[in-house]
Amino acid sequence: MSTTRGWQHPYLPGLAGMWRFAVAAGLGAALLAGCGGSSDEGSSTQASATVTAGTIEGFDSGTSIVVNGLVFDSASASVVDDDDRSSSRSALKLGMEVEIQSAQAATSSRSASATKIAFSSALVGLVDAVNTDASQLTVIGQTVQVSTGTVFGDDFADGLASVTVGSILKVYGIFDASTGITTATRIELKAAVDAFRLRGLVRALDTTARTLQIGGQLVSFADIADADLPSGLADGSVVRAAVATTQVDGAWVASRIKAERRFVEDGSNVDIDGVVTRFTSQTAFELCGLVVDATNATFVNEAALAKRARVNVTGALVDGVLVATTVTVRDTASHGRVTLSGALSALDTTALTFVVNETTVSYSSTVNFVNGAEADLADGVNVKVKGSLSSDGTTVVASRITFK
Repeated sequence: MSTTRGWQHPYLPGLAGMWRFAVAAGLGAALLAGCGGSSDEGSSTQASATVTAGTIEGFDSGTSIVVNGLVFDSASASVVDDDDRSSSRSALKLGMEVEIQSAQAATSSRSASATKIAFSSALVGLVDAVNTDASQLTVIGQTVQVSTGTVFGDDFADGLASVTVGSILKVYGIFDASTGITTATRIELKAAVDAFRLRGLVRALDTTARTLQIGGQLVSFADIADADLPSGLADGSVVRAAVATTQVDGAWVASRIKAERRFVEDGSNVDIDGVVTRFTSQTAFELCGLVVDATNATFVNEAALAKRARVNVTGALVDGVLVATTVTVRDTASHGRVTLSGALSALDTTALTFVVNETTVSYSSTVNFVNGAEADLADGVNVKVKGSLSSDGTTVVASRITFK
């Protein structure tokens, strides 16, 4: 159901002013913490650049990636890693969290060409504990929730059941500032890393001792110059920290502390997909720390809007506040839906599997074949696969396979 709100929220002018002050005091450095989104041409403010931040949900034709249901051609894009070092398109994997710049907005009927893509992990570190009953694990002291949308790398034959205490994981995911829990979108096993990584809320900031806490972990930033710290660093900010792999006097020694997002700035037209972390009303709430003014927004599934709901908000970022044009509460059943496109390989007609975009696809369930039949599957054949993640997050279970 869609409804349009055209009335003025009785508390919004004062509330927005207070929130803008809070953003200026320290939340601005982390406006899009743990959220995903893309630009929208229908907002009232012209963006200097189109910004999309979210989870890679698939790979479309040619060099295109799918983020938040929208298609971006990455053929001409520069790709950078967590430390802004040059990388390549081949490094982009299903379930990664990425941030995209493009000159033109992508829509449901039109793709856009990405000019720059940055991928960012949420956590890198040792596994402290695994709780398969709760579908959780602890990495470098942080709670990670595994869901139906969590993709596991090739090293995990049985998903979460394959994770062992003491191994090193790289976790991509959505951070919920209200709980401190990261819901994993992709988990990879690493043999060795040059740094561990933390992402979360800043607590107990001590500018004299030059320490702070992230998720209960003590972090020293004594080796980082003030000029290299995020602007407006304060308790309540959400940051990403690269730290040495061994502690010194009980503290993780940071080599970098950065704001959560790299491309977003005031004036951007955005479409954010994330978790509601503060809820005052349907027209006044926060999305992963970003203040939302939804007074004049069109709503879809409005009744389900509440704290910790996963929502999509389109609009314009004005003075640190997202002035929404649409608010859509996501259907949790849609999590884990995947699109893959490309030449298939490693066809196994016994196991009824093949690989596309370095992702194993099972066609053992009921599949709708388009422009061909199961007998036409062969290594090198180009296909487009629609499906969903298996329960253990290791395989895409195809529901539709189109021959191209």
